[in-house]
Amino acid sequence: MTAVAPVMLKNMQEICEAFGKSRKTIIKWRKEGAPIYMDGGVYGAELNAVAGWVVG
Repeated sequence: MTAVAPVMLKNMQEICEAFGKSRKTIIKWRKEGAPIYMDGGVYGAELNAVAGWVVG
């Protein structure tokens, strides 16, 4: 099995671009339990964790 290095998305723009979604959708996903955090008013996430959440 091959390990996958984490890909950190450091702000809302990076998250939106990675998933091709709007800011509104990303905020909705976070409220629904997606592993998207907010630190000091800045959103962030780990790409593979969110992708896994999306596909359920």
